[in-house]
Amino acid sequence: MPQLESLEKWDTSLKSKPDLQYYIAYDFYELDNSHFHKAPYYGFNNISDINLALLTPQFNHISMKTPSFPLLPQRNEITKDMFCNKDTVKDKNCVENYCECPHGIHVPLDAVVELVFVDEGFAYDANHPLHIHGHNFRIVAMERLGENVTVEEVQDRDRQGLIKRNLLDAPLKDTVTVPDGGYTIVRFVASNP
Repeated sequence: MPQLESLEKWDTSLKSKPDLQYYIAYDFYELDNSHFHKAPYYGFNNISDINLALLTPQFNHISMKTPSFPLLPQRNEITKDMFCNKDTVKDKNCVENYCECPHGIHVPLDAVVELVFVDEGFAYDANHPLHIHGHNFRIVAMERLGENVTVEEVQDRDRQGLIKRNLLDAPLKDTVTVPDGGYTIVRFVASNP
């Protein structure tokens, strides 16, 4: 865990138990992404050297597909079925198939949200920065566990009490890195719809 302390006072994002908690896997995957690979000219499976292939970055094995209209000015056109997440995506085999959708989760206003970002680290060794638009967040835990890791392994460590969260003076940031083969846990109050 980084040895940083915040100059900001304690706030409700650091309460002992968040209102919502999400584990989010992240990595670059060997998938035939039609946006990157144009068969028959540059199909993913036409690349003989995997080191030359363009891998697909995804959260929970889903690529973000931008909606066909701007959400804020046309919010009256939003329907519940236009978004998906790992629980509602139509293709249940996104580990092997390329999946995309307007990826989202519904968070109640003023909920304390904890996001556990897990960089699985199977593609290559590269820490990745993450940013949440509209919010600063507290970095309550961070650790590299090895060359690679799965969400299930991080969840198991968490259940065993092996992940220690700084709920006293966690740093307040707007961008953070997730160690390759590790996790970063952030908290924020969902006060900006």
